[in-house]
Amino acid sequence: MTKPEKDHIVGAYSFELSKVEHKFIRERQLGILANIDSELCAWVAENLGLPAPKATASAAELGKSSLAESLALSIVAKTKPSVKTWSLFSRPRARTLPRSRRR
Repeated sequence: MTKPEKDHIVGAYSFELSKVEHKFIRERQLGILANIDSELCAWVAENLGLPAPKATASAAELGKSSLAESLALSIVAKTKPSVKTWSLFSRPRARTLPRSRRR
């Protein structure tokens, strides 16, 4: 990202988190940011006047979760495709007009 884009993201996070009443929520969000990008976390923490936490999970650990582990998605993955299930996912939905515009 460009410098202005980074500044915008930091400013947005800082602004939104500064509105949070409870300090523990701001600290928890900073912990989440630390797992995403330590530099981003440090900038936001500095703006909030809080210490920047260390990342609690490595990028490799965060990448271990996969879509296949999701219970809901595994049900779909185990279902054999059929004409009926295929049509549910491939057919575009019909657009309907609001009741006030129907004839």
